[in-house]
Amino acid sequence: MTDFEFTGLDSLYDYLERHATDFKYTHQVGDHFQKLRDKLAQLNDSDGTERAQWEVDAFNFEVKEGRLHWKFQGTDNKGNPFEYPSIEKFDEQAFAHFSRRQVQSRNPVLRARYSHILWEGPNKSQQFATDAIAAYLELVPIYEVKDKAQPDKHYGQDVVTCLEAAFILAIQSRTGISLAKAELLRELSDFPESSSSWFYARYNLTNLILENRKHFVDAELSGLPDICLKTAETLLPRNTHSTITMYELGQKVDQKLRTQTCDWNRKIAKGYETLMLRR
Repeated sequence: MTDFEFTGLDSLYDYLERHATDFKYTHQVGDHFQKLRDKLAQLNDSDGTERAQWEVDAFNFEVKEGRLHWKFQGTDNKGNPFEYPSIEKFDEQAFAHFSRRQVQSRNPVLRARYSHILWEGPNKSQQFATDAIAAYLELVPIYEVKDKAQPDKHYGQDVVTCLEAAFILAIQSRTGISLAKAELLRELSDFPESSSSWFYARYNLTNLILENRKHFVDAELSGLPDICLKTAETLLPRNTHSTITMYELGQKVDQKLRTQTCDWNRKIAKGYETLMLRR
């Protein structure tokens, strides 16, 4: 089925329940709603058009550092700043719609988005965060499989995005922290080197842990310096800049743990010396 075959929102919802995880980008879900919105507008279906527009807005958010983030921002004709999409633009009817959809949806892409919007909305409930965390963690193995099948398509970055979101939501809501931590640490240790997202994952997940150090005990972090060191040395000699970045990250880990597992300064200096010799 293609988007022009959808007769209404119910038929599109049914399609997305089965196929939302097939899309590489969440905004592609929004694209389907946008085309249906235009069709409903031509049919003078004002209610359907409004609900479809809420869906367009919902699936155009980007998830950055565990939070819903606008896609673009600017100023209007009067010079007033604006962001799109924006949680503040949803009214009571829109949130009631998302609440119904959150209960009806089973696909983790849909559940994650509706639950996350409701959590960041005006009527927070811990259950919204719990449901969002569960949906994000359900997406992790789905994207892991995709990343292994197509390691050059950056599905590994989607793995990181979901882990970040689950962990940040767990901290914000004070629920599910142990589970989110366990998945984060597992992924950091096991992330496949064959993935094009390997360095991205190792760096960002380690950095996320350091930024939230108080939620980890020393024993949980004892393997991080070695992960940083091995990642850095694997990147040599093809990417000296990234090697230096991982050495510097390893040094930060040691500082947080008050340990000295490596002479990081010497390795960092040697990295910069290599870059100088290439000029």
